[in-house]
Amino acid sequence: MNYLLLLVYVTIGYSVMAGETLDLSRVSQLALQESPKIKQVVLQKEMQLQEVNQVGELPDPMMTYSWFGESVQTKVGPQEQKFGIQQSIPWPGKLIDQKNVIRKKAAITESMLLGTKARLILSIRHAWSDIQVLSLNKGVVEQTIKLYQNWKKKLMIDYQTGKSSYANVLKMKNEIEVLKDESSNLSRKLADRYFDLSEATNQKEINFSIDSNTFLNISTQLGTQVFPAEIISNPLLQAAMAKKSFWAAQESLSRNGYLPNLTIGLDYIKTGEAPGVAKSGNDSWLINVGMTLPLSFTKTSASIKETLIGQKQADVLTQEQSLMVSKITKKSFNQIEESMRRINLYRNTILPNIEQSIAVSEQSYVSGRQGFMQLIDDYRMRLNLQRKIYVVAGNEFKAKSTLLWILGDESSQFEFPYAVNSFSSQLDKGE
Repeated sequence: MNYLLLLVYVTIGYSVMAGETLDLSRVSQLALQESPKIKQVVLQKEMQLQEVNQVGELPDPMMTYSWFGESVQTKVGPQEQKFGIQQSIPWPGKLIDQKNVIRKKAAITESMLLGTKARLILSIRHAWSDIQVLSLNKGVVEQTIKLYQNWKKKLMIDYQTGKSSYANVLKMKNEIEVLKDESSNLSRKLADRYFDLSEATNQKEINFSIDSNTFLNISTQLGTQVFPAEIISNPLLQAAMAKKSFWAAQESLSRNGYLPNLTIGLDYIKTGEAPGVAKSGNDSWLINVGMTLPLSFTKTSASIKETLIGQKQADVLTQEQSLMVSKITKKSFNQIEESMRRINLYRNTILPNIEQSIAVSEQSYVSGRQGFMQLIDDYRMRLNLQRKIYVVAGNEFKAKSTLLWILGDESSQFEFPYAVNSFSSQLDKGE
């Protein structure tokens, strides 16, 4: 099972020989182009735009034909047949309002499209963060395994020469097996995140580059707050405002329900011969004008009330989304500040102390003044702290990605300096 996971991980994640190696920017572009979710919303918008041409035209004219079963006798002869054509004409402004409603409906879909794109990019950035953290943690675990294997060889020699007990060798073997299991678990998690990226980009196989020296970062000019004028481009707020605009246009159309529609028609009457009558057989024609009587005031009034309620609902939705955006913004800044504080503490205070403790423990063990377990505890502390640094860096990365989403920004990429540390060379010693 572990070999299968490793095969999937290598094939999907690091198989750079099989095709193009993609960085975060390229994967994001590919997702925006190939994602079925994006394509579905784009097609929905195109369908709605086609409705503009359907509602913005005059109704089809009507042609009529009448045949007199018993002709009506007139002065110039009997009326035999009648041909007519009629055209219904909505009250001026109705067609414009109908078009406007469809356009506002398409604007809602456009905001949905922007929101779908933003959520997709955010999910990709989170997957990128997880891949970076998991990859770096896996690297640290594997480096520690190599370090432990070198120590196991040394402990075996010490045991054979009587300088150490076999219990230390067994303890080191157990530590190695535990780390191997953890490495396999990290490989499985990495494979899962690559599956997520494959789904987002609609690709059966994706080669995703891993650069341990870079992460997505947010620009330093954001400061400590985001102003309302800046977050107005947030997809959630845009969708809420688009819905209010739609209901306002629908209200204008509904109020036109009190206005009549006009009908203009032209009739041509075929007249038969009347013996002994001057101008016998002369055909006649007439123009008729009609008007609908909008007597269903209850229906129109209910339609208007519906649009007013829709606008109030959109206002409440806008308020709700604004509060949520404000909450997410504040929490993201708190997360960034806390992550920076913890990383500074770990790297500049705790980690140097652990390195110093390891150096003392190694010397004490070699000189026989201290047992081996103290040294193992120091190694374990260093490993756990390093992994914690990566996790905290990943949390900062996600918080900054969330701020980019709040601002409606899908493009900014910056270097992130927390991937490489000074003690990596310490792990390689003795190889």
